[in-house]
Amino acid sequence: MPKRILIPASLLLVITLISGGFYLYGGGSHTTKEEYSDLVTVKTEEIKLIDEYTYDRFFTGSVAPRQLSKIGFQRGGKVESILTDIGDYVQKGDLLATLEKRHLLAKKAELLSQKEQFQALLLELENGARSEKIEAALATVESLEALVQQQQLSFDRHEKLFAQKAISNELYDKSKYGLNDLKAKLKGAQSQYQELLSGTRPEKIAAQKAAIAVLSSQIHSLDLNLEDCLLVAPYSGILTERFLDEGVVVSPSEPLFEIQEIDGFEVWVGLPVTLANQLQAGEPSPITIGSERYIGTVKTILPKLDPLTRTQTVIFSLPKTEKPVVSGELARCQISVKERLAKAAFWVPVSALVESERGLWDCYSVDSQEDGTYLVVKGVVEEVANNGTEILVTGGFSPRQKIIVTGVERVVPGQIVTLYQPQKPIIESLPTSPK
Repeated sequence: MPKRILIPASLLLVITLISGGFYLYGGGSHTTKEEYSDLVTVKTEEIKLIDEYTYDRFFTGSVAPRQLSKIGFQRGGKVESILTDIGDYVQKGDLLATLEKRHLLAKKAELLSQKEQFQALLLELENGARSEKIEAALATVESLEALVQQQQLSFDRHEKLFAQKAISNELYDKSKYGLNDLKAKLKGAQSQYQELLSGTRPEKIAAQKAAIAVLSSQIHSLDLNLEDCLLVAPYSGILTERFLDEGVVVSPSEPLFEIQEIDGFEVWVGLPVTLANQLQAGEPSPITIGSERYIGTVKTILPKLDPLTRTQTVIFSLPKTEKPVVSGELARCQISVKERLAKAAFWVPVSALVESERGLWDCYSVDSQEDGTYLVVKGVVEEVANNGTEILVTGGFSPRQKIIVTGVERVVPGQIVTLYQPQKPIIESLPTSPK
């Protein structure tokens, strides 16, 4: 009698399940239309691989006025009056304070008097001597000629007597030198008379004009010093500091006020060097100050690093707004960053991922079957970036491969599913009215 082989019940159960599974996943007949209703329906999307992506980063900076200056007098002196105070709004060219200028005014009056005197003398030189002066000079010449003739006769007599030794040497010398003196005076008078007849020499007129020009230059210099006694606003703004009071003697360039421009503000932000190099002058960037949002533009990128933060300073210009901003206020700057990826990646909704091990994620794709159904396949992906609603991942997926984006909690790898098909809207035909 042959021996019977006993098969455990558990082994029979396993064989039965394997046979049923083979029949279910393609070993048997195709799924019938009635069986589709028992399959899970999932929604899918085609993946789009990218090699770079853009994301936003936020950096904190501070608001600064476009111009902030400490201003004072260009020359030293005693502060005579201060016409403004801290908090006053001033326009460009408004008078803020003055220095004492009485010494300068006295010096200017003196120079003006000298100039008038020199100008009168120049006019006389240009017009020539008056007729009365010429006649007086001629009379002097004639008088001296008569005296010379008289002295000549006297000298001739003295010379004969001296030859006869009738007079002393002293008397002879006195007569001789008296004649020479009169001849010299006559020669000078004749030269002066000829000068009056000829008029003033051009060189003398030019010298007088040069002297007047020197005085005019000194007067102009005094006018500049008088202007420097007035402190005016270099641009429109608000006075934020006052350092001195009236009556104080100040030195040149010693600050009296601090003025801040109110028509233009900037935002100074420290950025990493690699990020600062991606920006271009004039590029727009959203900036938030308090509850207000502005669109700033890149004004300049300073070509140096901050020694403390090791960042590069970028200056953004703010547009003019009705609501003023405050200098020193914090500003939040949004910078769009473009980053190149080492491996191709794709964006998926957060709902398409299932948490896996070692910080990775599971992502389910579908493979089409001959009977029109789809097989769920698991893939492992790694997160690259996250924007809150979508996650950029990289993994072993092909372009245009379909992944499950909703309902991943209802499927497992190896499961047969159907795809969600949106219903087309039904357009009802309207009855036409009879003609």
